[in-house]
This record gives sequence, structure tokens and C-alpha cells, in this order.
Amino acid sequence: MRRNNKRNTDIYDIIAANIKENRKKANLTQAELADLTEYSHEFIRRIEAPNIKKYFSIDTLAQIAKALNIKMEDLFIGVDPINLKEKIKEENNK
Repeated sequence: MRRNNKRNTDIYDIIAANIKENRKKANLTQAELADLTEYSHEFIRRIEAPNIKKYFSIDTLAQIAKALNIKMEDLFIGVDPINLKEKIKEENNK
């Protein structure tokens, strides 16, 4: 199931949307998720905020998935692996 109709959406935006969706399903506020992950409320807010360039680590995703009681792979739903490979190839050719 695709959650995002844009084929070239940045992977960080897709993951951020999945974090937000799963946080809401868990009936957690951003502040509560921050407490569970031991990250700041500001950090969680910035991850979920639209139109902000996002960078976070695999460790961050693992902490968030654990706090949301989901599999880490659930955060990657909607990522198009074909377009991701093309994006990586384009970036390597720069």
C-alpha cells in the first residue's frame, strides 16, 4: 500500500509522515514520544514538520520505532526502492 502519490518524494519526508501517523495511532503527543525516546520535543517536532530539511540516524529510527511499538520497517512504507536507487545514482554522479 502506497501512502504517498509522489514518486520522487524525499525518503526523509516519507519516514517523517510514517512517524507522525504511527504516533497518532498510538495516541501519543510529540512531547510524549520525545519522553519515550529521550529526544527533545523540539527534535521530534522538527522531524515531523513539513518543509524542513530533515536528517536523522538509523539509531534515531530504531528508538522511535521501539517507542511506538512498531517494526522499524513500518517507517519505510511508501518508499519506492526503484526511485531511491535512481536518486542515489544521480547523487553519486554529481
